[in-house]
Amino acid sequence: EEEEENDDYKDQSSSSSSFSLGGLLAKVARCCDRMPVILAQTVDMSIENFAEPLKDYISLSSSMKKILLNRERALDTHQIALSIQSKKKASLNAIKAASTADKRSIEAATAALKNAQNNVDETQQELKEITRSALNEKNRFKVEKQKV
Repeated sequence: EEEEENDDYKDQSSSSSSFSLGGLLAKVARCCDRMPVILAQTVDMSIENFAEPLKDYISLSSSMKKILLNRERALDTHQIALSIQSKKKASLNAIKAASTADKRSIEAATAALKNAQNNVDETQQELKEITRSALNEKNRFKVEKQKV
């Protein structure tokens, strides 16, 4: 196509007379014929350049939604574990305060409190890991977008 334009230009510049109206109209017609093709290519590229980042954002938001739902569940589980631990501690204190408390009851309540504390520690660790995962995913997305 560029060679055609160069040939047209050479032909026109080499002629000693002024440009012929027919030659100019033929050139305009060729340009007009190419315009829809070029326009279609430009539109396709624009759509592609718009669609890919949009797909990435949708993917990220979907991923983040899942992570945040998991975090919410982990937070609920942790809060339940804290509540159970608090009840076990109150129960142990009540047993110790009772004048009829025997050694077995205190040991059982102490073991229950220890189990509740272990559960709190586990749920807290899970909550930290999920939170870290969410932040890492967000940072990964930022880094990938800066590369583009």
